[in-house]
Amino acid sequence: VGGAERMAILIANEMVEKYNVHLAIRGNGKYRELNLQFDDRIQILPLYEGKYPDWSKLKNLIKLDFRYFLKLRQYVIKNKIDLIYAHDATVSQAAIVKLLTRKPLVWHNHNGEMLNYTPVKINKYRKFLFNTDAIISVSEELTQFCKSHFNKTGRIFRTIPNFVLPDSSGKETTLPGGFNVLSIGNIRKVKNQLLLLRAFIKFRKIVKYANLIFVGKNLEEDYVATIRQEIYKNELDEFVFLLGSRSDIHNICKQANIGVLASEHEGFGLVLLEYGLANLPIVSSNISICKRILNDGLYGHLFNNGDEVDLAEKMHDIFSSYTKSKERAEEFRKHVMTKYTSDVTIKGIVQVFEEVAKHG
Repeated sequence: VGGAERMAILIANEMVEKYNVHLAIRGNGKYRELNLQFDDRIQILPLYEGKYPDWSKLKNLIKLDFRYFLKLRQYVIKNKIDLIYAHDATVSQAAIVKLLTRKPLVWHNHNGEMLNYTPVKINKYRKFLFNTDAIISVSEELTQFCKSHFNKTGRIFRTIPNFVLPDSSGKETTLPGGFNVLSIGNIRKVKNQLLLLRAFIKFRKIVKYANLIFVGKNLEEDYVATIRQEIYKNELDEFVFLLGSRSDIHNICKQANIGVLASEHEGFGLVLLEYGLANLPIVSSNISICKRILNDGLYGHLFNNGDEVDLAEKMHDIFSSYTKSKERAEEFRKHVMTKYTSDVTIKGIVQVFEEVAKHG
């Protein structure tokens, strides 16, 4: 499950210290897979479980379950909700709830794929966002994109980075012995795990005792099948592991030797902070948000996006000068602990809420 869902829960857990938080979620089972604990003070409200019609098309409005939305309206009124705060695609439901309640609506945009959307997809989001009072984005690139395509008089735009906390779930997972290359992220084509696998094959010709560990849910079966075929074709089934979703991310990171992010694009790149918190040397694609987080390569190695040869070389650079790489990782850990804290993020979000309330 992706970073947006993880952040929604982390933010709710932090905000409940000072605010009355109601968290509306779709599919209790799905959110249990996030392996994050809800604070007991958060009130959980299940969201719509049926198949979503394309609500941007007027003809599909008749497919809406209005009883469900009237129930949401009743819940908002009964519990004296002052503001609706939606993450990513849930803004489509939140916009309808706002129409029924007239409560302020803030959208938190984590979606890096949006930067490559076609005009048709952009227009679809524009319809969802017509009554949104503020848009929070996790990167400056996303903020500029939203200002360009979703601008509206009086609408607030703000860039607020994500944060990371060490999990407290214990030590459930034990990685194999050897030199472990770690990739955390749901198995999807945009995350480029296949590119990493092919780079690892080159890297392992030099480092014969290396392993490759994938942590994340299999979201695209055809893509996962292609990865498995590549593993078996190269007789690597004893050295490449697809572990699926795991709860003890910090524990896993602490056992690894290199953390890799190979994505074609990212909304924020939360996994870089998780690697950093574990003092793990990093190799990342040189997409803009990752370059910014790693300070143009000061805190980790950057490879040319989509270049498996360059990725293999960067992994070897870390291996061949591992002591220096760990020193660089320690500097990044200190940077993460200073800049990407929950206090900074929550303060920024609350400031947006207060501005929206003031203008409302």
